Amino acid sequence: MQAFAELVGYFAILFAVAVGAGYWVSQRKLGRPVKTLPEGCVVRVKSGNHLYRSRFVEADGIGWVFSAPLSRDRFIPLTIGERIVVETSRPEGLLVFETEVLSRAMHPHTFTVRAPECLRAENRRREARIAGDAWPEVWLGPTPGRLLDVSGSGARVLASRRIEIGTPVSLRLECAPEPVEATVVGCETFCKESTLRLRFLHPIALPG
Repeated sequence: MQAFAELVGYFAILFAVAVGAGYWVSQRKLGRPVKTLPEGCVVRVKSGNHLYRSRFVEADGIGWVFSAPLSRDRFIPLTIGERIVVETSRPEGLLVFETEVLSRAMHPHTFTVRAPECLRAENRRREARIAGDAWPEVWLGPTPGRLLDVSGSGARVLASRRIEIGTPVSLRLECAPEPVEATVVGCETFCKESTLRLRFLHPIALPG
């Protein structure tokens, strides 16, 4: 009986270690949580088919404040309530989030967006990406596509039609039992095909 109790205790310790290691690995894949951006940080703002460069000003009680697009002088080509995608490269990794324009100010020339609830840096150099050869056929809702590559946090898909940046999509993969909810964060169109860059709302586990 004592030997059996010792064996149970041994397996319990192994299980606890495995769970702790799994949590540590998952947190490393998710990246470090980010609460704000450094003042003056240059970001890319994607609105529909347009891409602008801007600077982070501050985080106030309403949201995150950015300067007018750098290439537009003082003109702000965004409307209140518009959905946009903001991304920037930081030492800890790539930051990408979808948000909403809350307000615009003329003096100074800035616009305020809703602050992301949970923002984590994605370290693309550390995160493994798998070529889509194993599961080439995918579906974006009713639209067929071809998987170019996939990681735990996103994928690149070649689609037969253009899907605007910021559009939420449901991706069906052979390696995932359920459709994966994602947001389009990049779209490059050539002829009649578009290469879409997707960011998953929740990380997925890849086989192997």
